[in-house]
Amino acid sequence: MGTIMAKRILNKVLPEHKDKFEKYVHKWQILFGLQDWRFYVRYSGKNGNLGETSIEIESRVATITLGTSFGADPVNDFTLESLAIHELAHVWLAPLEAAFKSRNMSPEEQMAEEHKAVNLLEKLLMEKYYQVELFKVQKIVIGPRNGDLK
Repeated sequence: MGTIMAKRILNKVLPEHKDKFEKYVHKWQILFGLQDWRFYVRYSGKNGNLGETSIEIESRVATITLGTSFGADPVNDFTLESLAIHELAHVWLAPLEAAFKSRNMSPEEQMAEEHKAVNLLEKLLMEKYYQVELFKVQKIVIGPRNGDLK
């Protein structure tokens, strides 16, 4: 009566998925403007999450731990890229979060960090909803615009 069934791993992450995930991390590193960061991807199932990111703001290093299973979600290009976007968004917002937690930043520095986030979101949304390829434009200014700090 009391048979114990082994827990079946659904939608297992395979080595080729890790390779694709790393490519998506690199793609979104550029789109989020995080070229001055170093990213490392580990593969581990012990945390039970799809992904988890540890962030070292001062050294600009992020380590993303990719889980071994996506559970009920399929492991495909869409879910892998979505996870890469999610984890890099945490990294992208980390300096802004630190700026607001720190009382050592000037109001101008806080405003500059906030505008990095706002301007990138604006460009992503405009590209999405107006089908405008803003990232192919050479001069994209991420940061405060003229007059924003007045």
